[in-house]
Amino acid sequence: SGVALSSPQFEKITVRVGQKDGSYRVLHIVAPGAGTGDSASFYVKSLKLNGSPYSTAWLPFEQIAKGGKLSYSMTADASAATWGTDASAMPSFPQAASAP
Repeated sequence: SGVALSSPQFEKITVRVGQKDGSYRVLHIVAPGAGTGDSASFYVKSLKLNGSPYSTAWLPFEQIAKGGKLSYSMTADASAATWGTDASAMPSFPQAASAP
């Protein structure tokens, strides 16, 4: 399980993720140009996780617990925003057993 990723409404945020031992790790999320102003870019052009391309539209809780950096590349052009549009970008869940 994890969280869905979409277009952020902020340019940067830092999330402190608590660990079982009382310590924490940090997840930095940066999205230059994102926001709500007139010049905001609302569409995700690409995404990187710790510097590597990241094509799935969800982030497993295990990855969040490790901390790191999510770097969004934003655009105002909807036709240039192809990140997360492929069917393989969606999470896959096991099929529930059917009722007898």
